[in-house]
Amino acid sequence: MTAIATIRPVDVAISGYIQKTWDTLTRSHADLAAAAADPKSHPDKDGKWRIFVPDNEDLSALTDKLGRQMKPADFAKIALVRLPRKPLYRMEMETAEILETVGRTSEAPLWRKRAADRADAVNRLMWDEKAGMYFDYDFVHRRRRLYPFLTTFYPLWVGIASKEQAARVMSHLAKFERPGGLRTSTYRSGDQWDSPFGWAPLQYIAVEGMRRYGYRAEADRISKRFLKMVEGVFRQRGTIVEKYDVCSRRADIGGEMRFGYHTNEPGFGWTNAVYTALYDQVHR
Repeated sequence: MTAIATIRPVDVAISGYIQKTWDTLTRSHADLAAAAADPKSHPDKDGKWRIFVPDNEDLSALTDKLGRQMKPADFAKIALVRLPRKPLYRMEMETAEILETVGRTSEAPLWRKRAADRADAVNRLMWDEKAGMYFDYDFVHRRRRLYPFLTTFYPLWVGIASKEQAARVMSHLAKFERPGGLRTSTYRSGDQWDSPFGWAPLQYIAVEGMRRYGYRAEADRISKRFLKMVEGVFRQRGTIVEKYDVCSRRADIGGEMRFGYHTNEPGFGWTNAVYTALYDQVHR
């Protein structure tokens, strides 16, 4: 990612805004229970929604913190669950590269083997040959969840899809592409992680995946759609926000949102970062 000082912004005010608000975030955990509810899933048998936290998180301290920030009735609706300590494919590959760089070459093959095993598992369990897409894998019921989601581009981003698989994923681009970029899924459920909402990190990952496999025209087109939307909203409101309605190219999400955070935080770091990265790519 290029430093912000090298970017040629369409509107100098956007550059200044990003520099001033890089880490602004006003949200607390008070709304965590509402954000955890997912209309596409189900709570545990005890009626609680799972909140996944890093393996190294101090659960006792986090429980105490959330207990103070949340209403007791809301805190009773969630359950904190540790994520397994299993680095993902890209992390494993980069770990191998770091080990080689620092001279610990004998340790690198183990990490490359872990990455290769993970890539094989993703293509074996998550790739659906009939649909031509990658889907979530339900490891409890041992089946794919046939729910078209923008994460189908993740394997392209890390480079574990074949050229044929990438081409088939790209054939579904129209399902996600909208005037403001890429919508998160093909369904309107009222969840913040569904249509019509678009999130900056997913735009970046999908675009980078397209570029990796040679789909530069499509990547530029998506980037320009997202940039134009962000700039348009900035001119109207003077802010860059957490998430957008990419179908109508606006930041007013209240009418569509039923599940998730109902606020739309300004000065949001990942939108700032993705805006700068995509802008630099299409103007280099």
